[in-house]
Amino acid sequence: TAMERAPALRTEAAANAVRQGLAGSAGLRFGALRTVALVPGLASSAWHEVVGSVDDSNAYVAAMAARAVLEGGLDVHLGAADGRHLLEKCLRQWERVASPQDATKVSLRTSRETIGGLLSSPDQRDRLLAIRLLPWLDREETFVSERVFEIVRETDASKHDEVVAA
Repeated sequence: TAMERAPALRTEAAANAVRQGLAGSAGLRFGALRTVALVPGLASSAWHEVVGSVDDSNAYVAAMAARAVLEGGLDVHLGAADGRHLLEKCLRQWERVASPQDATKVSLRTSRETIGGLLSSPDQRDRLLAIRLLPWLDREETFVSERVFEIVRETDASKHDEVVAA
C-alpha cells in the first residue's frame, strides 16, 4: 500500500480513511485491514475495529484481521483468558490463508512450560491455543513431535478439534 511505502502518507487523515474502510463493504474492510497489517503502528489506532473483524463473516476479511493482529506486533497477553482466546482465534483464522513463509512474519515467542500448562488446562480453547503455538517453540522438535503424536492418538471424540488443530 502507499502508506506502507511512503511514511509521509501516514497522516491522521489517512488513518481516519482506513478506520472508515473498516466499517465499509467486505472489499473495503479487506483493503483497510491489509493496510493495517502492513503499516507499523496503525493497528493500535483501530484496535477495537481490527479485533472485531477477526469474527467477520467473510473468511478473507477475518483472516486479514487475524494477520493484522499477529503481524502487527501487538502484545496479546497470555495471562488473561481474553488474550489467550483472541490469540487462538487469530491463529485459527490466520492458518486458513497463511503460507509457510508467513510464519516468519509473526513474532510469537513461547516456551515449553507455557505450552505444557496450556495443554493441561481444562479449557479446550487453551489446549487449542497450545497446539497452535507448537510451531513457535524454538529448538524443541522432540517435545513438539511427542505432543502432536499424543494428540493424534487420542481416541476421545470430544477432542476432535484438538486432533484437527494438531
